[in-house]
Amino acid sequence: MGIRNSALAAAALLLLSSICPPPTQSTGSPEHRLMTVMAGHGIEVGLLSKQHHDACGALEGAYMPQKGEPALVICQEDVWDDFRSMVLRHEAIHAIQDCRDNDPKWPGWMAAGMTRQQSEAYAEKHGIDLDQFLVPYSMTGADDHELALEAEAYVLAQHLTTDQVIAEFSRVCRSA
Repeated sequence: MGIRNSALAAAALLLLSSICPPPTQSTGSPEHRLMTVMAGHGIEVGLLSKQHHDACGALEGAYMPQKGEPALVICQEDVWDDFRSMVLRHEAIHAIQDCRDNDPKWPGWMAAGMTRQQSEAYAEKHGIDLDQFLVPYSMTGADDHELALEAEAYVLAQHLTTDQVIAEFSRVCRSA
């Protein structure tokens, strides 16, 4: 999810200063390391409880690349689980896409970007149901570019480890 939900963006930016990483994640966990690497690049990472913040609605997370105040928000229940880790990877991949789009010279598979067709082939090869994921975006009028970005983020978040996302973030966003 990009910057489409302004209510979530507003709530996230107001609450980020008081939100901390998930308590169930140790400072040595890949998820905590990813949040730390992103914070080092000026991307605030915050958690919103689905029970206490209506702004989340049906969303699981969002990356909001506002000028000067980029933020990544994970909407969660009271527990941090493998699904939340996948959502964190998905949203971090959107941040990587943002770095890539701002400087398209980066080499490598992630930096080059995947077309929607490449994402579909990748999803099929790895048994990932991409069509079901993209339906809500299609129904809300997402354009081809947004669908390609969502497809890329979804298939890679399903397949890459958090450590692989950290490596890609560090490589692609190194001068962002």
